[in-house]
Amino acid sequence: SFPSLTLTTLLSEKIDREMLRDKIVLVGVNAESVKDFFRTPYSQGRLAERDMPGVELHAHIVNQLLRFALDGNSPLTTVSDLWEGGWILFWSVVAGVIGCWVRSPQRFFQSVAAGLLILGLIALFAFLNGWWIPLIPTALAWLFSAVSAVIVTTSLSDRLSAEVRLPPLPPWLNDDKHAIDIAQYVIETDEFVNKIVASATNELRRITDHRYVSFAAAVEAGGPDTLREVVEALYLQLKNDHHFRYEDERGFDVVTGGQFIRLPQHIAQENRGTCMDLVLLFLGCLANVKLWPVYVQLRLRSENGDREVDHALTAIWLEEPYFNREVCLNLAHLHQWVANGRLLLLDCTGFVEGYPRRQYKLSFAEAREEAQKLLERNEARFAVDIRRAWETGVHVVSHF
Repeated sequence: SFPSLTLTTLLSEKIDREMLRDKIVLVGVNAESVKDFFRTPYSQGRLAERDMPGVELHAHIVNQLLRFALDGNSPLTTVSDLWEGGWILFWSVVAGVIGCWVRSPQRFFQSVAAGLLILGLIALFAFLNGWWIPLIPTALAWLFSAVSAVIVTTSLSDRLSAEVRLPPLPPWLNDDKHAIDIAQYVIETDEFVNKIVASATNELRRITDHRYVSFAAAVEAGGPDTLREVVEALYLQLKNDHHFRYEDERGFDVVTGGQFIRLPQHIAQENRGTCMDLVLLFLGCLANVKLWPVYVQLRLRSENGDREVDHALTAIWLEEPYFNREVCLNLAHLHQWVANGRLLLLDCTGFVEGYPRRQYKLSFAEAREEAQKLLERNEARFAVDIRRAWETGVHVVSHF
């Protein structure tokens, strides 16, 4: 506010003349009956009930002009309409790219929030340096483009899934005699597996504090702790960046009695899988990074206890196994190797949604703990060393 005097005080000459010397004096009226009041940004908050008199508004204008002339201040500089449109378009395009490529909801929201924060900081920095950059229109364009891109890509993905159907696979005869044949469904060169491994590299760098920038370097370094970090990076990538749904049972061939299996491409297309499908996908990822995966199958009681069901687990050698090891591992030795840390056991239903009586996905440690509990409490049917099965002549199925 500015110093003010009443007209009576001014005419009575009871004021110090120095108070007015070299000053610009504005004369106006602030009586309520004159209605010369204006609502300004200063009328908000604590002054919400006080509108500004016209004479005071003119005083602010004069003060601003004097600051420009005497103090070297300058008014805010605005960009042209062309630059403003280009600025908004740029942020819209970046948001659209994020919406198309970021699949994890958590990372999507983090990216959108980070973009809004960066935009706000840029606008604030520009304002403090005398530039006015449009903030609200740009922020709205950012949000609209990001959300729209997610909606469009999801719709297109669902449409393609409905239109494209992959040919069925020959069913697997789920018995001890044909146990070794499960290795033919582990595909380390699958396109979807390659994408998972490539994306998981960021998780590996984070977990190892950038000690390893690639899976090749980590696996070459070896050691149980490092290989455990490799497995964890793959698990977390599937847990955080994908939303697979758990399916209890895929079905069986009525003629042969064989069990139908999804390859990685089927899982990516249908966005779901049984415990067996998920294990085979994860084994493919492990084989892709040159680890030594093992398929483990247990015999469990069903939820209502009226029948027995199979449940698949993943196991990984944390040290290079013997060259002449058996294809189907000795089950007594299996328990021993898990106990002494030579084999890491993992329940792959931990990285999917919709598993019975489970409200959330499991952390890597929880998935390991769950697998060990299942092994201890249930009968192990067989454990197939995938690489050893390939070495003995099991051929991987054709995957289009």
